[in-house]
Amino acid sequence: MDGFPQLPPETDEALARGATILTGNQRAARTLYHHFDLRSRALGLTHWESPAILAWDTWTAALWHQLLLDGHATRLLLNRAQEHTLWRAIIEADPETIGLRTADALAELAADAYSRLCAYRGESRLRTAGISEDTRAFQRWATAFDRRCRTANYLPQAQLLTTLTTAAPQLTLNANGYLLIGFDTLNPAQQNLLEALHIPLGLSSRSEAEGSAFPPQTTPPTLITTPDAPTELRTAARWLRSHLEQNPSARIALIVPDIETTRPQIDRALRQTLAPELEDITTTGTPPFEFSLGIPLAHTPPVATALTLLEWANNALPLERISALLLSPHFAGARESPEQTARAEFDAHKLRRLRTLRPELTLDALHRLAESSPRLPHLLAALKHMRRAITSEALASTE
Repeated sequence: MDGFPQLPPETDEALARGATILTGNQRAARTLYHHFDLRSRALGLTHWESPAILAWDTWTAALWHQLLLDGHATRLLLNRAQEHTLWRAIIEADPETIGLRTADALAELAADAYSRLCAYRGESRLRTAGISEDTRAFQRWATAFDRRCRTANYLPQAQLLTTLTTAAPQLTLNANGYLLIGFDTLNPAQQNLLEALHIPLGLSSRSEAEGSAFPPQTTPPTLITTPDAPTELRTAARWLRSHLEQNPSARIALIVPDIETTRPQIDRALRQTLAPELEDITTTGTPPFEFSLGIPLAHTPPVATALTLLEWANNALPLERISALLLSPHFAGARESPEQTARAEFDAHKLRRLRTLRPELTLDALHRLAESSPRLPHLLAALKHMRRAITSEALASTE
């Protein structure tokens, strides 16, 4: 079994007795799954039963579904997109938010604040927290959000742990026990749920079990200073390449703070140093690294394009966003059609030179402009299909 990743002894023992492993995130669960499969192959097994390894969010959602199937609950558990729509509707209906940031941005902030409030059991103190305009606005939105959820029989994700804690006596658990791996800390809502379910919270079941998979530190750490952040990234990338050339089978973790805002720069530095061949836009290879924090689905180009088109069906879009749509390979077959150049020229010579009071266009307005250009058949066909879908009885009946 040399050369194969080894499971921590405590994890191995827990799986052997049929316990459920709970991880802090999906990536940790996938990693343990992968290590378990590699070990099973190394043992010469031709088939094996999938281990009970679940990310925390997956496990709590499964507990809720259990309550639904057993008839102990009837509320609809909202997903993130549904909650966002509800927050946005509440914020847009608040007359005091006029002139502030966009409703979408405020909805994200409100949902995050509400999630943290529930995680730390601070709902009861919200009424006395209105000491500024911002907190008073959040009070109004949170109160309206709670009221709408109760009226419509919705269950927000932020209230799931508290609801499961109350329903703990009705839940059926794994009699072989549970082991928690990869949790830096547990917030009060998580602690209350585990205590209600009588699942131990010992430190050895959280951090030590995961840490035992790593060899002890044998060399002292080295501190290197650089004049700026880009130089730091390039230096780290060169060190990674040098280390991987000497140890091709090594797996290295690069820990970076605030990765949400620096991810593009990190990706660029690693690609240029570890896989320069991927700089060619015609290359379809996979980079030799991955990020532990995934990209939100709404930020991926195909989904972002689809969401923009849905928004365009109801409202005029700024010209900048329409230009991005015209040049997007995910809209109207731009990747395969021969009209990319024609679209770029249409954008530069038609859209950019429009004289309008507001720099935005509706779908119908763009369709009328595009009809004057004979070199945009794919775009015109897509716009016609969209207009037909928007005005169809099937779509109107869902509003």
